[in-house]
Amino acid sequence: MLENLFVQLGAIDWGLPSDLGSMVSKIVSAIFIIIGVVAVFVMILGGFNMMTSVGDPGKVKKGKETILWGIIGLIVSILSYAIVNFVLKQL
Repeated sequence: MLENLFVQLGAIDWGLPSDLGSMVSKIVSAIFIIIGVVAVFVMILGGFNMMTSVGDPGKVKKGKETILWGIIGLIVSILSYAIVNFVLKQL
């Protein structure tokens, strides 16, 4: 009975990629999606800081800098995603 269970489990396609390049590509894609979501969250946080600053120039400046760093992070993550995909396709 237990042997039959192992045979059935072996027949299931677990969704794992068959080659290393495909697996690395999926992992890298997931990581860059998370980085992109974090960058957008940082930009939203900067906008929230600006909206709740009540005219305080220090908080407005901090909010603008937060948005700027969020945009920079988003650009870096997009460029690094493109570079990694290019390198993986060349291999």
